[in-house]
Amino acid sequence: MEKLKSLALSFYLKITGSLAFMPTLITMGLVLISLICLNYNFTELRSFLQDNATYLLVDHIDTARALLTTIIGGILSLTVFSFSMVMIILNQASTNFSPRLLPSLIENKNNQIVLGIFLGTIFSNILILMSVSPMDELSYTNAIPVLYGIIMALVSLAMFVVFIQTVSAEIQIVNILERIYTETKNRLIRLQEYDHSQNGKSSITFEFIVSASNSGYFQGIRKEDLLSLIDQLDCNLKVLPYEGMYILKGDPLFQTDKKLSTEDKEKLQDYMIIGKRSLENNFLVGIKQLTEVGLKAMSPGVNDPGTAIITLDYLSNLLRLRMQLADEEYFASKEKTDKVIQLNRVHFEDLLYQCMVAYRQYCKHDIILIQRLIQMLLSLRKSETNDNKYYEVIDNNLDLIEMDAQNSIDNKYDLDLVIKMRAA
Repeated sequence: MEKLKSLALSFYLKITGSLAFMPTLITMGLVLISLICLNYNFTELRSFLQDNATYLLVDHIDTARALLTTIIGGILSLTVFSFSMVMIILNQASTNFSPRLLPSLIENKNNQIVLGIFLGTIFSNILILMSVSPMDELSYTNAIPVLYGIIMALVSLAMFVVFIQTVSAEIQIVNILERIYTETKNRLIRLQEYDHSQNGKSSITFEFIVSASNSGYFQGIRKEDLLSLIDQLDCNLKVLPYEGMYILKGDPLFQTDKKLSTEDKEKLQDYMIIGKRSLENNFLVGIKQLTEVGLKAMSPGVNDPGTAIITLDYLSNLLRLRMQLADEEYFASKEKTDKVIQLNRVHFEDLLYQCMVAYRQYCKHDIILIQRLIQMLLSLRKSETNDNKYYEVIDNNLDLIEMDAQNSIDNKYDLDLVIKMRAA
C-alpha cells in the first residue's frame, strides 16, 4: 500500500509538471461554462439585454452559425500560428543558449494559460454551433451561448496580444537569466527558512547499508510517514542520495544504526520517492542552467563574454546563499524516542568545483573572465558561512584558477594581475 502511495505521488508530480496539465483544466472549465449556458435558460439576462443592449444578442440562426464558424476557424489559425512561433523560439534557445532551458520555457505558465484559453474557446464554440438547430428559421431562442462564444473569441484575441508581448520578451537572454536566478534564489531562501541542521546529531553511527530496489531520480521522502516509521522501528536513518540525484538499482540508498529485517527495509524504501525525471524545483537545476548558459556564451560559435559575466554575477549570490546551508539536514521525530532522519544535500565542495572546473576550462584564456572568477571567489571568501570548511574549499578553487592562468596566459602583465588579485 505504501509503495502504491509513493508511486501515486510520483505520478502526480509528473502530471502536474506536464505541458498539457493546465491547458486541460482551463479547457474543461470553459467547456463546462458553455454547457451551463446551453442547458440553463437565462431568461432574466436575456430580457435585460433585449431592453438595454439588443445589439449583443444574435437571434438569427444563419448569423449565429456564420459567426461561430468564423470564430472556430480564426482561433484555430491563431493557435497554430502562436505555437509555431513557440517552437521556433525553443529551437533558437536550444541552439544559442542551452538545451537545459527548454523544460522551463515549455512549462511557462503564461503560455499554458494562453493555450488553454484558445483550446477552450474552440471546443466551446463547436458545442454551441452543434446546438444551433436549423429547425426554427426565424429566430434562435437561446442567444446567450452565442454571446458567450463571441466573448471568448474577444478574450482569445486579447490573450494573443499578451502572448506576442511575453514571447518577445521571453527569448531575451537577460530576461531568461533573471528568471532562473530569481526562482533559484527563492528556493534557497525557503531552504534557509526551514533548514533543520543539528550538528550534535552527527555523532550517530550508521553502520547498515540498504541498496535501492529500482533506478531513477531521487525526488525526496514522505517525511511525516517516515518519521513515524523510524519511531516504530526504533532506529535512526540516513538517506544517502540528494534530491535530483540519479541512482541505479543496487546503489546505496540509505543507512541505519540498527540491523533491520528485509520487510522493514522494504517499508522504509516505500516512503522514498524515486521517479523517471529530475525535480525542476531543485535549486541545483537553476545553478546548472546558469553555468551551461555561461559556457555556451564562451563557445567559439557564440563568443559572448558579456553574458558569461552576467551568469557569474548571479552564481556569486546563489553560492553565497548556499554557503549559509549545511551539507546535511536533520529531521527529528516528535516522539519521546527522538529518532532522526539525516538528509544529504549536494556538498558545497562538489557544487563549487563542478561550477568552477567548467568555467576554468572554457575561460582560462580570457583574462577578463579569469579576473571575474577570482573576484567572485574572493567575495564568497568574505561571506557568512554555515561551516568554516567552506572557506578552505574556496581557497582550493582559487589556487586551481591561478594554476590554469599560469599555464594558459602568455602575457606577463596579465598574469601578474591575476597573481596580485589572488594574493589580495
